Amino acid sequence: MSLFQEIEGLRGENLSSAILAHILLRSPELRDRLIHLISKKSPVGPIYSRYHFSVRREVPIRIGESDDETGSPGGRLDLLIETDNAIIGIENKFFAPFQQDQPKKYLEPLEVYADALGKLHNTSHQAFLVIMAPALRATEINDRLKEQGINRQAVLVTWQEVLNNIRPTADASTLDRFLLRELDQYARTQLGELLELERIVPHLFRDWEPRGTAHHRQFMDSVIWPLLHESVKSGNGYSHSSGKNFYGWYLFPGGLHPDDNARESIRIWLGFVRFNESPPELMLTIQPRNRSRELIKNLKYKHSTDWSNSDCYTVAADPIENGDTLQAWAKALEPVNELLGRLAGNGGAE
Repeated sequence: MSLFQEIEGLRGENLSSAILAHILLRSPELRDRLIHLISKKSPVGPIYSRYHFSVRREVPIRIGESDDETGSPGGRLDLLIETDNAIIGIENKFFAPFQQDQPKKYLEPLEVYADALGKLHNTSHQAFLVIMAPALRATEINDRLKEQGINRQAVLVTWQEVLNNIRPTADASTLDRFLLRELDQYARTQLGELLELERIVPHLFRDWEPRGTAHHRQFMDSVIWPLLHESVKSGNGYSHSSGKNFYGWYLFPGGLHPDDNARESIRIWLGFVRFNESPPELMLTIQPRNRSRELIKNLKYKHSTDWSNSDCYTVAADPIENGDTLQAWAKALEPVNELLGRLAGNGGAE
């Protein structure tokens, strides 16, 4: 499969994981550098890849049984790496929140797989998790690993460390140089290092043109999207929506489009809206169905002007931080993600 087939339609963590996997398969030297970095931080001892290395993306995880065909769905690991002596699951996070039981739920299936592989090849494999995330999330992630009791089986490797360790060598091919440059620029944009939010944010709440300005589109795609709950990031989990006075997305947690089950579904829209001639605002609009009003009444957002027969809420970053950091927007979106997570658990209905 070509790189373009692999990355078609991908964005955020999925896109960066796909490019990284492609680079690791192409370049033994860059692969060795990444394994060396992981080995230094490994909670299970040194990692070797002299004789065997493989990497797979979007690996389905099943919970509760040792047979891949049984057990309940447990999500997907972004990357699964096999080496001479280790099975390494990599959970790639920029600023998106963890889902329930992440990352702990991945450990048992990894250990089962490592044991089965060891029996097949008469070898010994250690299984552990790597959380690949921005350095700014180090405290949050290390605290979560301790809270889940897996800090001896999981480790944080920051994206900054990864990017600094897989720089092109003097004899790197033109294609490898291109891929590394694109990965570096894309990842650093997702990390907020190239976004210059302090320049963009003031214009988001002042400037407008039909269907939003380029700044609104960039902000929604590069800032808001990576922060949203994973349940809406599949191909049928969202759809773009824009018009003269709005730009944003319909969100379908669990992948259930309202048209599929109109009576049970909740219609959610997130994006920038301009009411009359007032400055644009980032709004969350919800058309509740059945018992969902009880679910959304504790959203912790300021209820705003009704729009299209929806409950409408203003989404704002912490004014203390002026909304010019990714952490501020991640915090602002916490209630949205809590709602999406609850709805995803019910198939998009409530």
